[in-house]
Amino acid sequence: MDNFRLYDCGPKLYEEVAVLWRMIFFDMVLKALKYSVALFFFVLFQHISYGQPDVLERSYNRHKMLWTAFYINQDLGDQWEVELDIQHRRQNFGEDDWNFARFYQYQGYRAWLHFNPTNDFTISFSPLMYVHDVPISVDSWFEDVEEQDEFRFSLRMEKEYQHRFFNVSHRYGLEHRQISSDERPGYFWREWRARYLLRLTRPISSNTDLVFYNEAFLSFGSRIQYNVFDQNRTYLGLEFDAGDYLSFELAYMFQIIMQRSGDAFDSVNILYVSAKIRNLFGDR
Repeated sequence: MDNFRLYDCGPKLYEEVAVLWRMIFFDMVLKALKYSVALFFFVLFQHISYGQPDVLERSYNRHKMLWTAFYINQDLGDQWEVELDIQHRRQNFGEDDWNFARFYQYQGYRAWLHFNPTNDFTISFSPLMYVHDVPISVDSWFEDVEEQDEFRFSLRMEKEYQHRFFNVSHRYGLEHRQISSDERPGYFWREWRARYLLRLTRPISSNTDLVFYNEAFLSFGSRIQYNVFDQNRTYLGLEFDAGDYLSFELAYMFQIIMQRSGDAFDSVNILYVSAKIRNLFGDR
């Protein structure tokens, strides 16, 4: 007892307190996210049912698109990771055109910083995304096309669960969007968008996964009157690992988009192809 000092147990005590704090914090976060899902979809379906003009006035446009993406990921130690993604999208012309890649529609560049406090929980921050796009096609879109620029900042949290038949992921996102104005050159409209994604993954071989997900989007801002329900995406595809550093995705995606007027919808059939390079500069 004479040789005992409080500071002798300092590092051990600090480590135990830190572990306890992380357990309490993440438990609170996950519980909040769990109950927020029900509220999210309640607001979504209420708005779809009652938030737009008379449903008899709604119109639907059908499109086909090709989405391509290229991802570069690099680990920075055991818990940190950086990512750069580059996206390019092309579209057809009119409902009867089967050339998915006829015209340019979208080009985007985004940087991510991922933090993994545990193996099944990820917090991600994107300090900047730049997008240049044109409207999804209608029969006369090229006659008076309105190009726009967008800058986007994003925060995401994702939790994974292991189940008997599928691995399940819940991903929650919040985006701040600044979109160039057609009426006021040099001015950017500011909007917020919340996203929720439910993902199911089933390994079907040693290097191939079957993946299904659905993602819902809700928008908020001064310009958002009718299209609080922004869009919904449904994805079914395969992910292939081609070694330790390279993987590919090939998928079909179906997207529903509500226009700002609230009385027009775009339904889009999408062929999605992506490639990812991991740890090009080695594990760190």
